[in-house]
Amino acid sequence: MQELIQIFGRFHPLVLHAPIGMLGAMAIIEMLSLKRSDESVRRVFTGLAWLTSLAAIVSVVSGWVLAREGGYDQTIVDRHFNLGIATAVLSLLLAISSHFKAHASPRRGLLVLTLLVLVPTGHFGASMTHGEDFLLEPLANKGMADTKHDTTIEAAADNPSQPMRESPAAKVSTAALTGNAIGTSPLVPTDGSDIYTKEIAPIFNDVCVKCHSASKMKGGLSLHTPDAILLGGDSGSALEPGHPDDSEMLIRIRLPVPHKDHMPPKGKPQPTDAQIAAIEAWIKAGAPMPSSTTSTAAAPDHANIAASETATPESKPADSKATTNVAATTKPVNATEAKATEAAPSNPAGPTPASAEAIAAIRSSLVHVEPLAADSTLLVVSFNAIAPTVDDAMAAKLLLPIKDNLADVSLGRTKVTDKIADLLATMPRLRRLDLRATPITPAAINTLAKSSSLQELILAQTKLCDDIAPALCGMTSLTHVYLWNAGVSAQSIAKLRTDRPDLDVDAGDRLVTQNLGTEDPLKFSSDAPLPAVSIAAPASLEPINKVCPVTGNPINPKYLVLYDGKVVGFCCPNCAKDFWTDPEACLAALKGK
Repeated sequence: MQELIQIFGRFHPLVLHAPIGMLGAMAIIEMLSLKRSDESVRRVFTGLAWLTSLAAIVSVVSGWVLAREGGYDQTIVDRHFNLGIATAVLSLLLAISSHFKAHASPRRGLLVLTLLVLVPTGHFGASMTHGEDFLLEPLANKGMADTKHDTTIEAAADNPSQPMRESPAAKVSTAALTGNAIGTSPLVPTDGSDIYTKEIAPIFNDVCVKCHSASKMKGGLSLHTPDAILLGGDSGSALEPGHPDDSEMLIRIRLPVPHKDHMPPKGKPQPTDAQIAAIEAWIKAGAPMPSSTTSTAAAPDHANIAASETATPESKPADSKATTNVAATTKPVNATEAKATEAAPSNPAGPTPASAEAIAAIRSSLVHVEPLAADSTLLVVSFNAIAPTVDDAMAAKLLLPIKDNLADVSLGRTKVTDKIADLLATMPRLRRLDLRATPITPAAINTLAKSSSLQELILAQTKLCDDIAPALCGMTSLTHVYLWNAGVSAQSIAKLRTDRPDLDVDAGDRLVTQNLGTEDPLKFSSDAPLPAVSIAAPASLEPINKVCPVTGNPINPKYLVLYDGKVVGFCCPNCAKDFWTDPEACLAALKGK
């Protein structure tokens, strides 16, 4: 049944064109009726109006089902869906108004309003499937073509005998990427991440980003930023730096175009041979990117750069290793920029607020998000409400756009694996992380050890082992770790506590008791018995009478009453109840009998 519902949702691109065409036909009929008013024309209009409203409702429902599959920017989805509902409601009102023969103004007004609402509805739909710049893209391309100039390639000048093929995406020769012309053995580029910016990113923008961007993540994959590329998609990693033949991205590009797994899909713009060769050489060179830490190309020493940036001008020796690394891997700066850098404060400012679209996408997924404090741009995010449905792809999709603002992330009891650790370790302000009852392994802890901000780590109810102890010991910023039922032995926990006395290790093995005080003895306001109730114990449980004091019938042992130290028997519960209205009179009557 679930499969049939999914198929129904995928009919949305087909069904949505029906109300659009019929609304256009109704507009033509209405214009014709201005010249010739005929009952048959009105009937045709009415019939089309009801068919339009029905088709609009089916489009809304099928679109809602399709949106549940994910892979689209939730903000754009919400706008498209709300406008679609508005179009359906207006179509229904239009169908009703078409029955009013005497008054044409409401019908015509609703028709114009429906057509106006239809325009932004279609625009947001196209933005989801073709990209946000789909409508005005030809104008942008024309402007780029008018201002674009041929780039001089130094590699071609050095080796003019070799043929040179150019990438149409950026007018940059693939020889600049490989160090030689196509056909020769590629060399590791010396300009590192510049290759990605100048050559690879334009290729992705031309043929990939329309379906793999922040607003539309087909297959959970986005290729619009280096971090998104490294994160991969639902099928795993998109590329393997240094190994083009093992990179899923290149494997799918090389498949025959009719193949169902070929990317880009049949009918979409395809990369040229030069572009494919450029991507292959880039991956073989280590896939260097501006924010990549896995590139095999010459990369800056990040630790030394950080040290040189935070040091004061007086403490920076001219011949220090940090200065050497920075000079070798960064562009020269002019005197003005140098003075501005020296004048800048050593402590970085707080993060800019997270985008409203990213927050809306998180909340629409039923994930809790709130500021860390009233005046803070740092965020607390918890997946607890939907934990059983959360995997690496979903968590990464929601957290990546706000990773610089995250201070507290709760992923407890979700299905996240070691893959998410790469993203978590790059969050610069993450202080608390909850990974309880997740299927992580020691490899994730080794990755998280790279974090310099993590202070509290919850690993309870996981299936780890003693191998994580060294990694935890090396996390100097860590102050609290929770390891109960985490698979870590008592010996390793004891050693961790010895090696890191400043680290609070909660393994559930410390019984802490504290006397919080004792209550004073109970004191009653009075020791007197309750009114009309005797608390004296009877000398015997045998009733003092054989006949009921109310009716004179033989007593039933089931109905006994204790009064003034005596057990009195009755024949029924009603007599026992009557006894309490005047006990002394009943006892006096009993004595008479």
